[in-house]
Amino acid sequence: MTSFFILVDNNAESDNIINTNIDNFGGIVKRVLDFYQRGVNRFIYMSGTHLSAHNTERLNGFRAGIEACGLNISEQVIL
Repeated sequence: MTSFFILVDNNAESDNIINTNIDNFGGIVKRVLDFYQRGVNRFIYMSGTHLSAHNTERLNGFRAGIEACGLNISEQVIL
């Protein structure tokens, strides 16, 4: 029996490793737009460490989503 590993947001190379990447930026933009369309106009964003590229992508997506809604980013809470 052959074993396979699925790695999320990791690009290891091997015949037995399947890589999948998450659209951190686009996923957050979509969620912000979804909530905005449901009437939400104030957001709280809780981030992980700023040293993580994934967290940076998500925060940038949050900012882009807020701007796409025509909201002021300075009025949102970012933790």
